Amino acid sequence: MKKLLTFILMSCIGFLSPSAAGQDGFDVTVRGVVRDEVSRRPVAFVNVFLPGENIGTVTNGEGAFSLKIKSSNLEKVLEFSCMGYAGSRISLQDFDSEKNHTVWLKPVY
Repeated sequence: MKKLLTFILMSCIGFLSPSAAGQDGFDVTVRGVVRDEVSRRPVAFVNVFLPGENIGTVTNGEGAFSLKIKSSNLEKVLEFSCMGYAGSRISLQDFDSEKNHTVWLKPVY
């Protein structure tokens, strides 16, 4: 009886775990680098997010970002915001999951 309960419990945990099935609900990875439009230097700590969704990230010290997105969100826009820069919105349809993209932010003086 104990072995049966253990088997049922382990089966349920495996069934409920999305990673056990090899699916995490995300189909596309968007990658890129955010750069200053004037100096051409990378911009660190830029907020990168999908408005209205609970999906986002922040660029690293080299301005790089990587974000996993559901294919159902590919009709939406990705927003970039950082203090000292004008915000930017880019359609996800402009991104190709096979390569890194450069996003240019204009400094606000």
